[in-house]
Amino acid sequence: TWLAGMIGSLRGAVLAVDDNELVIEVNGIGYEVTVPRRVADNLQIGEEVRLFTHTVVLNDLQMLFGFDHQSDRKLFRRLLRVPKFGPRMSVAMLSEFPAHQLVSAIANRDTALLSSVDGVGKKSAENLVFALRDSIETLGGSLEAMDGQAGSGTLGSAKAQAISALRSLGYLRTQAEAAVNSVWDANLDVSIVIRQALQVIGK
Repeated sequence: TWLAGMIGSLRGAVLAVDDNELVIEVNGIGYEVTVPRRVADNLQIGEEVRLFTHTVVLNDLQMLFGFDHQSDRKLFRRLLRVPKFGPRMSVAMLSEFPAHQLVSAIANRDTALLSSVDGVGKKSAENLVFALRDSIETLGGSLEAMDGQAGSGTLGSAKAQAISALRSLGYLRTQAEAAVNSVWDANLDVSIVIRQALQVIGK
């Protein structure tokens, strides 16, 4: 089943990072956790992290998925109820876009942007928009309230927004990440970071 609850959150040190797979040590036990790529990109070995988690049980396999915001986990759980959207595709969507940006793309029926995610074709994007057409505004409101309570304006999410913006313009992830990292300054507005990153790519 996609909707197992079990472990709700983890807080511990990052022991290993491999693409979007983490090992988090909690009280001497290492938990393997799959996270959105933009979360993994902002973590270092030895860093303490808190993740809101969701356990997926499929046959005899248990998989743990982690998110840095409750809103991302809530949207992940909603995506799992969309026909043909399994956990891997759902986490791939959240690797490219934070929850609020993904909700906006769905609400605007931006299938071109949604299908830019690796593994998500035009048909899957159309199915997603159709499945959530009646609930997306309510869902978006609840995610905003959730993030407001949690205070989610983090360094990681701001950098991820800049990278996602470049990806939506058609640049490869490696290009977008390198450009944003080369100009990154936490004191700058995200729009300025994007503009400067575009200048770097254009050189």
